Amino acid sequence: MKRQAYWPILVGALLVLTAIVLAACGGKTTPPPTQPPTFPPTKAPTATEAPTEAPVDENGAAAYAVDLIAAWVESGAPEADPFDYEGVDGNTYQATYAVDIQPLFTQNNAWFEGQQACVGCHFAASENSYHQLNMSTYEGVRTGADSLESPPGVSILGESEPNKGDFDWDHSKLRERLRNNRMPPGWEFDITEANRNGPCVEFDEDGVDVELGEYDCELNAVGLIGAWVEAGAPNGEFTYGDTRLTFERDVLPFFTQSSMWFEGSQACSGCHFAASENSYHQMDLSSYDGIMTGADSLESPPGVSILGESEAGAGDFNWSASKLRARLRNNRMAPGWFFDITEGNRDGPLVLHGVRVEAEASAPQFGSGECEVYAVDLIAAWVEAGAPNSAFDFTAEDGSACEGDFETDVMPLFTQNNAWFEGQQACVGCHFAASENSYHQLNMSAYDGIITGADSLESPPGVSILGQSEPGVGAFDWDHSKLRERLRNNRMPPGWEFDITEANRNGPCVEFDEDGVDVELGEYDCELNAVGLIGAWVEAGAPNGEFTYGDTRLTFERDVLPFFTQSSMWFEGSQACSGCHFAASENSYHQMDLSSYDGIMTGADSLESPPGVSILGESEAGAGDFNWSASKLRARLRNNRMAPGWFFDITEGNRNGPLILAGKKK
Repeated sequence: MKRQAYWPILVGALLVLTAIVLAACGGKTTPPPTQPPTFPPTKAPTATEAPTEAPVDENGAAAYAVDLIAAWVESGAPEADPFDYEGVDGNTYQATYAVDIQPLFTQNNAWFEGQQACVGCHFAASENSYHQLNMSTYEGVRTGADSLESPPGVSILGESEPNKGDFDWDHSKLRERLRNNRMPPGWEFDITEANRNGPCVEFDEDGVDVELGEYDCELNAVGLIGAWVEAGAPNGEFTYGDTRLTFERDVLPFFTQSSMWFEGSQACSGCHFAASENSYHQMDLSSYDGIMTGADSLESPPGVSILGESEAGAGDFNWSASKLRARLRNNRMAPGWFFDITEGNRDGPLVLHGVRVEAEASAPQFGSGECEVYAVDLIAAWVEAGAPNSAFDFTAEDGSACEGDFETDVMPLFTQNNAWFEGQQACVGCHFAASENSYHQLNMSAYDGIITGADSLESPPGVSILGQSEPGVGAFDWDHSKLRERLRNNRMPPGWEFDITEANRNGPCVEFDEDGVDVELGEYDCELNAVGLIGAWVEAGAPNGEFTYGDTRLTFERDVLPFFTQSSMWFEGSQACSGCHFAASENSYHQMDLSSYDGIMTGADSLESPPGVSILGESEAGAGDFNWSASKLRARLRNNRMAPGWFFDITEGNRNGPLILAGKKK
């Protein structure tokens, strides 16, 4: 397959960004500040946080599987003697190899449901057993891989040689395999390992041709990158096979372009796009300098080489021992383990005495009722019941029929601090009265104010936040309501700072010269801005060519597309939209491709039937009846999830708010 033409715009992939939280100020009559408050960062939760009460029995407490194995190794990997480990409750317990460790290698479903036991592939010191590795016995684990070679065995526990006793867990092959995914994520696990070095490559006068799906060859993707590293990682020419190649043309696309490793693969630079806290491992794989700096670029000393150098910049490259080679070639074990971009599952599941235990659901964060329900679902049930100022029915998470009350169960979600997350300001902190000083002239401190909605001083008064065509008509449409949209949607791209004055809602200012758009990052007081530019393109009929913004003739390819495909277009260090939305595939969020004109026009849900949901305000994708003001794209670019400061979770796991206790069972 011929590689696609690429341009200086770097296509991103998934990431999770740091949340920005409002300082709690609360109170019904607290006026909104006249200047934007300072937003202290909060630590992003991981996908597998320990339960509030760890599973415990008379012989121990649960621990994460990799942590438990680490404790065993660091205790000298005893066969019979007990060893100490720390449970997730913080207390110290004792475990043994036979009871607590061996089952993690020998039992199916130990790591996740449907998982094959490690001994399914590594069952004996024989040629038929993968890597001649026997994980079914203590002796086999200690002997390690390549047990039939001379000398026999390569330690998987970090010893300089098997049974030497000089354990180094942090650099062990077992730890690496248990915790690391082959990159880019989504790469299919092939038990024959035929695809470990990536697809075949060929060369013509234009450079590299990538043969997706072809692996039986001498020249492949990992080999090409290795040849570049072994040539001294030049920012210029090098040789692979008999061919002269260049870094910029032939190596960099493997980091910055999608579908370079397999059909629908995400670009490495999607997660690793800048030397910033928002970029995974503070790593920039979008440029030569970033690759040479490596990971942890903001630490002191800066950078950890991914190319096998003793330190970043030393020049003593060792491709065979490099972190990049290991990541490109190694799968996290057990095979099939779900790739979690938050890395919350890197240490495996909670286990107790060799058996996987399900983490208990997070304890409800708010409320004093009997029924567990997510906050947005509870509000939805109230609205769909006609938004009564009294009792209403709802269904709890466990399916129980429950009865809630507006005053007791819904109103506190608007009036109390910390209802949605710790450190959250109450909605009424900004929306406290039908007055000019209250944001959007919205009063969320009273039933009547919520029903009246926003712009309560305008004529006619009020814009419904509950999906009514106008306040008071009673025809509620929760799915299209402003309240639901604000509670569930983040302004995109994620990481955009919440500015209570809304000065940055339309993105940065833009100017024009003979080369096209010049983005003025951090500047917002202007007539020509990023959202306005995209809006002008949509309102001109979304042409794949020229249109006018202000008095200037622009083009889609040069002036609009970069706002979707290039990092740092919205704010310093912002991720490209195409980082999460990079293809019409299941791996791309919402099956959406924002890297091309056709993808943007198709919209979201591109694999569904009928295909595509317009993001440009069309009645259906391709209809041509564009409505920018009502479009999903405009709403996402301009609206923050409320309450402001709510952590952006790329898995969308928190879109419905916290689990709360409300109502009573019927």
